[in-house]
Amino acid sequence: MNNRDNWLQISTTVAVLIGIALVVIELQQNSDLVELQILKQDAEAATDRGISILPDNIYEIRQKSIDNPEDLTHLEFRALDGLLWYSTVNRWRGLYDLAEQGLLEDEVWRTAVKEEAPIFLAYPFGRAYWERMREVATYLPADFVVGIDEVLANASDNYAADSFSDVMERLETKK
Repeated sequence: MNNRDNWLQISTTVAVLIGIALVVIELQQNSDLVELQILKQDAEAATDRGISILPDNIYEIRQKSIDNPEDLTHLEFRALDGLLWYSTVNRWRGLYDLAEQGLLEDEVWRTAVKEEAPIFLAYPFGRAYWERMREVATYLPADFVVGIDEVLANASDNYAADSFSDVMERLETKK
């Protein structure tokens, strides 16, 4: 009986240790989820703040930044900041953070950058803006910055205008 009691005691101790290990793992996962939720809420709040300051004529201001960036006022610059940084780069960063946590595939944020960076940043003002912000925002992960840089390196300064012209030509051929 003594041998059986020893085995029972050892088995019980092992079961308790396994239970404790599972609780620790569960607590770590919950902690990671809470951290992720906080990051997500912070990114959403920053995006909401940026969007809330966008004036009704933001797209006219953006066009001005393409056609005559030297004529932009400080107020117009701040509006573009809301569009470019808060509602665009911060959204990409939110996707990047979700990918880093393993909740999205890495390709999700990279695809968003690949599709949107040429539209929002691939023109002289947009490139100058990005260069300035990537220097100031030293907290951005290096591979996130490199991902955007790589897309911009391969994008035409006339991407938006070229896209518009292409669509208009396609419309003409359908007449």
